[in-house]
Amino acid sequence: MHITIEDYKKKEGLPLLGTDNYTLLSQKEIDTFFSGSGVKSPAVGIQYMDLHGERMKCLNSDSPYLRMRVLRAEDEDKGKYKTTPGCSGFRVYIPLQLRKAIEGKKYLVITEGEKKADIACAHGIPCIGVGG
Repeated sequence: MHITIEDYKKKEGLPLLGTDNYTLLSQKEIDTFFSGSGVKSPAVGIQYMDLHGERMKCLNSDSPYLRMRVLRAEDEDKGKYKTTPGCSGFRVYIPLQLRKAIEGKKYLVITEGEKKADIACAHGIPCIGVGG
């Protein structure tokens, strides 16, 4: 299966701009960050960022707080999404476009999932996501 990150974003309805925290993970990255998952590439990594655009880390280590979207149908029995193993604590997904979307607004929408939050912000709706 060959896919580019742009193909994935288009297929999922994600904006191409403002979603630089989505990357295509190599097999080496999958094995490093999601060791023991048994997932084969390709997969999409979603890096969680804070309000200042800095990468979030696990509370109990210096490992990045990542979510992985499995793309191969053969791997979906292991779960469509995975979080960096060993990461303790819960993180709210903050889209890179949130600061722009929230300007002048007096509300914040909370949704399930990173992609929905990114799509909402791209349409001017300030939104954060909770990983499902």
